[in-house]
Amino acid sequence: MASASSSYSGFYPASAVNNGDRAGLNNGAGGVWKDATVQSFPDWVQIDFSGAKTIDHVIVYSVQDNDSNPVEPSDTLTFTQRGITAFEVQSWNGAAWVSLGTVSGNNLVKRNVAFSATTTSRIRVLINAVSNGRYSLVAEIDGGLDDRWRRTIRRRHHRRQRPQRSRARPIRRQPSGLR
Repeated sequence: MASASSSYSGFYPASAVNNGDRAGLNNGAGGVWKDATVQSFPDWVQIDFSGAKTIDHVIVYSVQDNDSNPVEPSDTLTFTQRGITAFEVQSWNGAAWVSLGTVSGNNLVKRNVAFSATTTSRIRVLINAVSNGRYSLVAEIDGGLDDRWRRTIRRRHHRRQRPQRSRARPIRRQPSGLR
């Protein structure tokens, strides 16, 4: 479950950060989280796990410059318009937020933050700056869980996005002696 310091509207919900869509499809239609406090920082968005999980990295996906036609982010894809340039990844220790890693000067859409393995029930991304200085936008947060968890999220998301296949039946020819 995801929550945030604020959300611009129902079209930019916190739940977008863990729906399995790393490209940021449907920006402005539920596919990206956006805070509601223009030019006011820090902002935060967090994911609550269902119980304690051991993680050793978190990947934060910013909104791509071409958000109307986004691609699956590579490790080298950069942004210039609305990405997160400074942020901190934190975990909850049961009483307070603990810093796991800090990033500044970022221009990568897909930013991996690695740290020593830690066990936590929730993670938070605390955003301190964005490239245009206006709103915080996050396409996805990969909570560093095992591949089985990521595949489950991806399957659920792609099941909703996949167009229906045609169920047309092939035309069967009759044997030549029956014509």
